[in-house]
Amino acid sequence: MAALSRFTAEGTLFLRALLRGCAQLAFCDSPSAGLLVLAGIALASPLAGLGTLLGALFGTVTGRFIPAYGREEWAWGLTGFNPAIIGLLWGGLFATGEVHPALLIPVFALSMLLDVGFRRLLGRLMLPSLSSGALTTVYIVSLLAASPGGWFWTDAPTNAFVPFGLLGATCVFAAMVIKSPFAGLWAFLLSAMTFLSGWITDHDPRTLVGLWGITVPLACFGVHAIFLRGSLAGCVAGSLAALFGALILIPATPPMIPVKSPRLVKPSSRPPMQPPLISKRGPPKRARSRHKV
Repeated sequence: MAALSRFTAEGTLFLRALLRGCAQLAFCDSPSAGLLVLAGIALASPLAGLGTLLGALFGTVTGRFIPAYGREEWAWGLTGFNPAIIGLLWGGLFATGEVHPALLIPVFALSMLLDVGFRRLLGRLMLPSLSSGALTTVYIVSLLAASPGGWFWTDAPTNAFVPFGLLGATCVFAAMVIKSPFAGLWAFLLSAMTFLSGWITDHDPRTLVGLWGITVPLACFGVHAIFLRGSLAGCVAGSLAALFGALILIPATPPMIPVKSPRLVKPSSRPPMQPPLISKRGPPKRARSRHKV
């Protein structure tokens, strides 16, 4: 009976750490927020949601036995954070079917090893490593495996305007509101303003989904809810971080080019031909020539 109770307690703790690893993607730390974040990603892209779950699962299992991570850090989901980012971005390769999912295991491990190194390096400067391990892994794998001029998540099926995508975004913002209501609503407002500015400047909002859906809300929310929590300075700094991201991504994104269907027949300035009148008298007679031959 005691063994069963201990197994149940460990399982509950493991599940909470797993969901917290998913919540860390949106700078949240509660299991309920992690469930909302995972559901939001899966609604927008089921394969990206699957990759996120696999990454968080790998990090939670492996991080339990890595001495560099403490017991408290593991319980808060910090070991599953970087692998979850890798799984989220790997949804494009899942969609192509050209890459075996088993290749994710060494990539997950590389992101965790780099995270340990960055934690030791940046810890001397009293700076957090955040997603340095995952992003460095992204660049390394992209240079080795991506097609020329692209990234390994380029082929991900994304469409932010389908109903499930909008519902997924709502789930992520709901997770932010659970963490900090004011910061979540402020991030939602800035995200809507970014979406509107992209539409006004003739940019396809779907190409700016990484900006108005990820960069702006997370930059604003993360600074205000985590680093400078609840302060006016956090609100200002988060807004400036969001503005900085917008100034980088909007000019780098080409505007929409209206596609016009080609004309099959070149228009003519001549009036249209009238159909010949059919007469009961038969065809008209030829006019007689006035000149004799």
